[in-house]
Amino acid sequence: MRHKLFTIHGKLVAKGKSYTAQDIVDRLFTTEKNERMLIVLFQEHNEGIRELVGREYSIGRYYQHNRTLKHLRKFKQKEFDEDDFPIKKVDLQFIQRFEHHLLVFRAGGRNTVSKYVTISKRSCE
Repeated sequence: MRHKLFTIHGKLVAKGKSYTAQDIVDRLFTTEKNERMLIVLFQEHNEGIRELVGREYSIGRYYQHNRTLKHLRKFKQKEFDEDDFPIKKVDLQFIQRFEHHLLVFRAGGRNTVSKYVTISKRSCE
């Protein structure tokens, strides 16, 4: 809790704007309302690819991204029992567990699984 308090204070000081103690309390006890979610972000990315099919992307690439989204949804349901996941919580361990899930549940060979993981990383940027 103390670390989080100092982190919030540091961010406010770095911005160089004035703030009150209430601003710190609000940030400490509330979650971000505009928190980016993994599945929503991935869907938006896929929609962008769909719009560019025929110009920059092939239809096969679009299908590949949709398959990755399908595998990601299955993984999230199995591992976390949640509909969506905050993008902030995606870390190396999450990616390694996703890769392991793909290998165990026969999403393809090593190269296919690597491609799914790469697509996942790119879509989250």
